[in-house]
Amino acid sequence: MRWRIASTVSPDTMALFEVALARCYAETGDKVQAVKALRRAEPWIMPEATTEIPRWAALFCPNKASATRQTAKTFLAIGDLAEAERYQHMSATIWHPRTHTRIHAISLAETGLIRWRMGNHEDAAKLWRTALPTLTSISSERGSKLLRRIRRAAPELVDHT
Repeated sequence: MRWRIASTVSPDTMALFEVALARCYAETGDKVQAVKALRRAEPWIMPEATTEIPRWAALFCPNKASATRQTAKTFLAIGDLAEAERYQHMSATIWHPRTHTRIHAISLAETGLIRWRMGNHEDAAKLWRTALPTLTSISSERGSKLLRRIRRAAPELVDHT
């Protein structure tokens, strides 16, 4: 079935399918199949869309930030922090901080959490300092969860915001 779909949708759209499949494999513990699906999608996981994404797919993934974020979450689920950080940071850079303030801040904060786990505490704190003014000023469950996680890692950052 994958080949039949691949011949009818653009490569960027196919990458969305592959990333979704990879995430399913990763979340159910099938690391081998998750990596295979990610490797098929990787040539198309980049900041800019290079092929047309149909409207029905764009409703769920309006730009490449969604695909890169899901790629990061897949790598996180299989324990590859370096790749998770790379794709999470890519997602953060795609969101424009003025037009997508909330999701940009959330993406930066999530990148910081991965960097913290990798032992890159200064880099994590730098990202969090950028994200915290937005995270502390919005009413968002995702934002609140991130603030709690950042507070556990670096309480001095959150308590002085």
